[in-house]
Amino acid sequence: MKKFKRVLALLTVAVLVMSMGMGAMAAAPENPVNGAEYQSAYFSPSAESVDLIGHTFNVVQVVKADSYDADKGEYNGLSWGAQISDKGEALLTALQADTTLKDDFKDYVIDPDDVTETKPLFTAASFAAVIKDYTTSAKQEALIKVIQGLNLTGQEIPVTENMSPVPLTAGIGLYMVDDTTAASALTDDVANASILMAVPGSNMIRIKVDKPTQDKTVQENIKAEWNEVSDYNIGDYVPYKITSKIPNAEKFDSYTMTFTDEMSSGLTFADTVADVAATHKLKITVGGTELEAAQYTLTPSAQGFTLELPVKKAPGTTQLFTAGAAVEITFFGLLNENADIGTDGNTNKSKLTYSNNPDSSTSTAETPWDTVITFTYELDVEKVDGVTGEALPGAQFALSAVTGEHANKYAIVDENGVLTGWTETIPAADQMTNGALLVADQDGKFKVVGLDDGTYTLTEIKAPAGYNAIHPIAVVISGTTKNGDDYTDDLHDAPGEALTALKVTVTVDSKSTEKTGKINTGIVEMTVENNSGAALPETGGVGTTMFYIIGAALVIGAGVVLVSRRRMNVQ
Repeated sequence: MKKFKRVLALLTVAVLVMSMGMGAMAAAPENPVNGAEYQSAYFSPSAESVDLIGHTFNVVQVVKADSYDADKGEYNGLSWGAQISDKGEALLTALQADTTLKDDFKDYVIDPDDVTETKPLFTAASFAAVIKDYTTSAKQEALIKVIQGLNLTGQEIPVTENMSPVPLTAGIGLYMVDDTTAASALTDDVANASILMAVPGSNMIRIKVDKPTQDKTVQENIKAEWNEVSDYNIGDYVPYKITSKIPNAEKFDSYTMTFTDEMSSGLTFADTVADVAATHKLKITVGGTELEAAQYTLTPSAQGFTLELPVKKAPGTTQLFTAGAAVEITFFGLLNENADIGTDGNTNKSKLTYSNNPDSSTSTAETPWDTVITFTYELDVEKVDGVTGEALPGAQFALSAVTGEHANKYAIVDENGVLTGWTETIPAADQMTNGALLVADQDGKFKVVGLDDGTYTLTEIKAPAGYNAIHPIAVVISGTTKNGDDYTDDLHDAPGEALTALKVTVTVDSKSTEKTGKINTGIVEMTVENNSGAALPETGGVGTTMFYIIGAALVIGAGVVLVSRRRMNVQ
């Protein structure tokens, strides 16, 4: 503030006001050779947080100065600027009508004949003398809006890449700088807040308005890591997260962040699922503090939601949340029976719509869609004769999970083989009441649709008539996905490129075989062989025990006979 007062100090009759921190603040050239160096005025844009290339500025001179004393930091010879052609009459009328500023200018007059001891003449010098004391943001912002409301046309300056400072043809003085970039060019950008700029001295635009971003991630259930791609079972709740930051909305009358989330048909927004657990409902935190429902507006649908977060509600009010505070939205999607199997995956995408023009309450911009993907796979099993390779219908199996949240549970499927749930009870032969019994059809085939990447055990419950039962089979489904990329519109990879490899590893009696799956369909296939004929009893089984008993009896009997014969021979 000391610098502000020093620069704005009156010199004899009047002084020209400088930037007042209204979004533009840059030092005058260092170590000037002489005052003449300051007799030129330039516009030099430089952005702090957004790209100004392609923006257009309207630079209007409000007050003109004849000269500038570099040693004292003072302007001399003040008059109305090039765009104030009516001696300031329209400006005074607007100032006297403004709620915030009218008391400061209520006694000023335009006509010299109307001047009295209590009615001073409104001139460029008297105007500068009043506004030099505007040290509060409310008066600063009000003054900017008044001047902007005059709709004056000044020097138009488009910003190009690597542009040099542009000379201001009207010379040194106080300028109003408006970002007049067309709304169509601001689809994912922000406009500069209108500012007052005194040149020479402060002639570099520095954006104070933030351009917010948002990032979407999904949590992988096995590794518990947040990234772009995941694998889940149908029926699982998939965790998602959107992160952003509260922007600096100081220059806006009002500011809203609107998050839009859309899920593909294979996902259902958990908040719309009947009797969903509270732990699976949407939660939003700002700066680490969970918000109450009244602080935002959530509009849910089966395939997503919109969430409106007001950051600033009305002119003259402060922001509801601190600029820079972290925003985190966590929620779940239920992977349902419509889930896509294979490379299309099941997508969840989000975008952020935000206020982007301090001079317009309706102007908004959008971030690109950010997409994350969830894959699920299909296991196709074929039962065949181990010798002839012919299909064996009627075999009965159960598939249990070894890893993940369903470990030690058995998969339940519907008539189409689609996963519908899990049970802790192993199915009994011929008891097909809950879908946990997987029965080979006339072609010797059955399938389980909607499995996560992970390890499973396939247990034969009933072998075909005349065939031997087999040991439990270890089945490992492995999907290789590409993380570390942003699946956003027109920027990076498409979802179909996220699944890069798929395979199944089957282990029977300590012998493992590996087979490549079909990436496009998400299907892995395996063959189970059965052999007919008599089989030796299993190690540790009751048949083995009987062999041990009979063998021991024979050995003992042989021993008794041998001993008896020896005794008879001795006698």
